[in-house]
Amino acid sequence: MLEKFILSSIVFAEGIVPEGEKKIDNPLGDHDLQYVVTQVFHIAFGLAGLIAFIYLIIGGYQYITSSGNPDAAEAAKGTIVNSIIGLIIVLTSFLLVDFALRQIGAGGF
Repeated sequence: MLEKFILSSIVFAEGIVPEGEKKIDNPLGDHDLQYVVTQVFHIAFGLAGLIAFIYLIIGGYQYITSSGNPDAAEAAKGTIVNSIIGLIIVLTSFLLVDFALRQIGAGGF
């Protein structure tokens, strides 16, 4: 009984869809994987840089509106310093990834 169940569940789909009528389009279009990975890195680095820049603006706004409150001013300075460090990290990582891609022959950014 078990053999009949296992053997009867094998189905060959050949002949159901006529050959040459339907093709599955490449979701990447005419681009290869290298292009897609490069675009993902562009987006990721762009977003990271944008977020760090927004935090820099927020820190500056907090510093301006601290109204002489030393605790608020110190918190704002911390935000500014951290956002500058974040920008440096994003730039450095961008340069390292670009260098690595050029070394393996992928062309870089």
